[in-house]
Amino acid sequence: MGGVPVKVTLNDIAQKMGVTASTVQRALNGSAGVSEQKRAEIAKTANDMGYKHTTFGVGPRSAERRIAVVLPDALSRNRYYGRYLWAGIERYTSECTGGAPSIIRLTYETSPDMQVSVLEALLSGAHGPFDGVVTRGSKYRELSDCLRKFEQKNIPLVLAGADSEPKHRICCVNSYEEMAGRMAADLMLQFGAISNQNRVLVCGNFTTVNQFNNSQGFERQMWESDVRPNVIKLSSDTDSAEVKDKIKEMIISGTPIGGVYACSARSSVAVGDAIKECGAIGRVRAIGSDIFAESVRHLREGSLSAIIHNQPMTIAYEAMKVLDTFLKREMGRPPSSIGITPLIVMRSNMEYYMKTLMSLRLENDLRPGASR
Repeated sequence: MGGVPVKVTLNDIAQKMGVTASTVQRALNGSAGVSEQKRAEIAKTANDMGYKHTTFGVGPRSAERRIAVVLPDALSRNRYYGRYLWAGIERYTSECTGGAPSIIRLTYETSPDMQVSVLEALLSGAHGPFDGVVTRGSKYRELSDCLRKFEQKNIPLVLAGADSEPKHRICCVNSYEEMAGRMAADLMLQFGAISNQNRVLVCGNFTTVNQFNNSQGFERQMWESDVRPNVIKLSSDTDSAEVKDKIKEMIISGTPIGGVYACSARSSVAVGDAIKECGAIGRVRAIGSDIFAESVRHLREGSLSAIIHNQPMTIAYEAMKVLDTFLKREMGRPPSSIGITPLIVMRSNMEYYMKTLMSLRLENDLRPGASR
């Protein structure tokens, strides 16, 4: 008599091959860490044993695609960057053809511990079933451990705006961070703000991998141009007001400062405010990051000479597009990383980029004189 077919598991294949179940899982999902020869051997064994591979890479777990988006909130300190990440998510869902995915919208403040807490709750089933995740990565060990759990559960993960360990996600969409820093250095050199005799300030949260890489690109471009100013890094990971006070103190004391580069949106506000309050417009050249109310105001007034726009809205849009396209089976495994080219924004072309953002219902943020 014919009985009920026995379902073949990953453990069955692992025992047959003499490897771990996680190795089998990585091989069948196309993840890193398995040689092509071993991957082919495992795939053949799985096929011969009748294993039905229905994990990610084949399609969504349900007819309705449910994507969990875990990003910083768009309030308080995060409004300069987080707001535009969420605008990118909303833009994708409004433009998506063939039925937009359902979004599980989950936010956290800047603390990586809070991000981990939200992701752990998602994994526990607190927000119901979901087919994939968009979030931000970092080198924070606890976050890396958390992201590993998504990989172990075969849940496709796409990172937006900041990377983590490549083996725990299928793709990262990010600005070319080092390029952004190099562009800022090139502008400073063109402005004549950098020399071997003066000081250059670089402000940002250097505990994050993207801003650290950004600052490294800035310094490398100067070194390769045979210019050796005294580079002073001011960390803005806790309090931007403290950064503003330090810049003001240096300007007032007569310390020769050729230029200031703010490689984060938040520190751009501190830099612009400091230069304006000290009456140093035109004397100290400053470059900010990203387009938002305060940076636009400072660019208009001259306290910022230029802005390196890292396009956070485009980053989030593309991250959603990659994951949703993958879930709809319209593409195979995506490239490991996708880079978004930063843009140089000055007063001469500022209106062009503002019109683009204003068309996406962000007009209140970019209206002349607007500030939150």
